[in-house]
Amino acid sequence: MEIPARIEQAVGDAVARRLEAELGDRGLLLTADDLAAATIEAARRGRELLPRVIARCYPSEPQGAALTVEFDDDHAVARIETALAFGAATAGVLGRGERGVGPSASSIELICAMFNLGIGLVDSLCDLDATTGDALLALVQGQDLAAASEDPRERGWLRAEAPPALAEDPAAAFTVAIVETFFELLHESYPNGTWLTLRRAVGAQLCAALAAERQTVVRPPDGLTREELIECSRLTSVLPFQIIQTLACGADAPREPSPGTRLGEALWRIDDLVDLCDDAGSGSLNGVLLAATQTDGRPSEHDLLAALERLIASQAIGLAAAEAGDWLLDGLEGSGDDQPLFRQFVQRYAGIAPA
Repeated sequence: MEIPARIEQAVGDAVARRLEAELGDRGLLLTADDLAAATIEAARRGRELLPRVIARCYPSEPQGAALTVEFDDDHAVARIETALAFGAATAGVLGRGERGVGPSASSIELICAMFNLGIGLVDSLCDLDATTGDALLALVQGQDLAAASEDPRERGWLRAEAPPALAEDPAAAFTVAIVETFFELLHESYPNGTWLTLRRAVGAQLCAALAAERQTVVRPPDGLTREELIECSRLTSVLPFQIIQTLACGADAPREPSPGTRLGEALWRIDDLVDLCDDAGSGSLNGVLLAATQTDGRPSEHDLLAALERLIASQAIGLAAAEAGDWLLDGLEGSGDDQPLFRQFVQRYAGIAPA
């Protein structure tokens, strides 16, 4: 569905104005100097992580032969490095306090960065080609991730089951390699029976995250209520942060709403606000948009267009931006040195100028 230009302009202006105001009022926006410094640090972190990820995904030959991995262009490399740096920054924000036992900070950084890259690749594939995305999700879901979390598997366990269409797609094949390597790192970082509870927790969260993502790709059944559709949209954002929290902090579930839940909800709100018109045009699940509809179920194109008009005339965009600010503030409370890095990712994604 094509959104009229006047509506798109009005929605975009309202979102930008309210997000800047609500985040700014809570002291969450970086100054120009701080934003520039955090941007440089994010780029450095991504450049440092990418060779580590490639080396783990494609181990060199015993003779030490050099490995060259080619990407489409510099933009593709930058997106991958950004995803890695954001995963590492999220781990730094959520992994509070000293842990007496467990993997090193470097290991936690790597596994969380790789996890964030993996979900980003899956999401991109689903957005660009729903058929390929659904096939990839079906492949991963069909391999019993709960069992893969409990017991280690030999390299190639997922690649061997990939249909030709996925195996021959470079992006899908790279995503499969990332998934396999993530599980390898999971067992390496949290080995044996000592860490079985944590691995089981991660496996359960991964299964739930994949189920939520697949529902957004294949479209949830029309019988779902509006509240159920909104919750499906919420879970696709919240569960990844909860998984990183488990990896960074251990299996003991913190009191809800946990910092991971709050950060996930904040990014869910911001993402929905930024993508209001895009999601209305594509019919993608959007919590803010669904809440503005007057139907109890999946809205029609007419319903979505009317909802956008309703949002412009109401206070809903401002209220959603205020929720995002409150949740972001709660999630970041007590976090450490990676907070500026995390905030610059949020600020740039929301398209907000320096404070």
